[in-house]
Amino acid sequence: MVHNAFAQVNRTLLQTRSNVERVEWESCVEFCRAHELGRILHADPFIGRSFNKPRGYPGDAELLDMIYDYPHIEGQIDEPVTRAIFRYGIHTSAPRAVRARRDFFAQQLLELRNAPQARVLSVACGHLREMDDLQGSLPFELVGLDHDPVTLVAVRARCSDPKLALVEMSVLELMKQSTEIGDFDLIYTGGLYDYFSDKLARKLTQSLLGRLRPGGRLIIANLTPDIPDIGFMECYMDWWMYYRTSESMLELAAQVGLSSDQQVSVASDQATPVCYLTIHQAP
Repeated sequence: MVHNAFAQVNRTLLQTRSNVERVEWESCVEFCRAHELGRILHADPFIGRSFNKPRGYPGDAELLDMIYDYPHIEGQIDEPVTRAIFRYGIHTSAPRAVRARRDFFAQQLLELRNAPQARVLSVACGHLREMDDLQGSLPFELVGLDHDPVTLVAVRARCSDPKLALVEMSVLELMKQSTEIGDFDLIYTGGLYDYFSDKLARKLTQSLLGRLRPGGRLIIANLTPDIPDIGFMECYMDWWMYYRTSESMLELAAQVGLSSDQQVSVASDQATPVCYLTIHQAP
C-alpha cells in the first residue's frame, strides 16, 4: 500500500512540475510541505536528512552513505510505515544513479591499480566510497579534496594509508590559480556539478583542465533531467539541482575553450540517469 501511494505522489509531483512555471511550482511545493504528509515523510532518515540539511546542504556524505548501505539503515528503522517509505525511496531513480556513479568511479580507480606513479584527484570527495574496492594499500597517490572537515575526518578514520592525502578546500579556493596541489593523471568529480550553474561549471572546468598531466583525464558526472523523482526531491527533500543532458555536457566542454590537444567524449548510463563527460589531455 505504501509503495503504491508513494509512487502516485511521485507521478503527480513530476506531472505538476512539468506543467507549470517555476513560481507556480514553488507555491505548490510550499503547499505540499505544509500538509501532514510532509511530517510523515520527514520521519524517514533519508528524506528527513536531505530536508533538514544538518551539514548545510542536502547531498552530504552521510546521506550518500545511506544510499550506499541502505540494507543496514533499513534494519535500524522500527516503524513499519517509515521503513516502507525508506525502502521505496532508496530504490527510486536518483539513489540508483548515485550507486551507479560510485561503481563507475570505483572502476576508474581499479584501472589505475598497476600505475604506481599515477596521481588522482577527487574533487568534493565525500567519504570516498569508490576507494573501498581497492584491496589493501593504495597503489597510487590519491588526493581527496572537500570543503567539509567532518567528512575528511571520517575518511581518515577509515584509511590511514600515507598515499591518501586529504585537503580541506572549497571549490572557490581551488579555482584560484595560486592554489598549489600539483597536477594529476586523473581528476574526477561525482555530484559536484549537479549544484553548479553553467557559469561556475565552466570556470571550474577550466581550472581543473589546467591541473592535468600530459595524457591525463578529467571526468565529470552529472545527473540527467529525465529523473522521474525530480518533483519529489525538490518538494519533500528540498534537493534542487542542475540537471544536464549528454548534449549540454558537450556544450559545456565546447564553451571552456579546449585546445587542439584535448579530446572530448560523453557517456551515459543506459540504466540510470547519469552521464559522464571526459576530457582527455594528449600525451
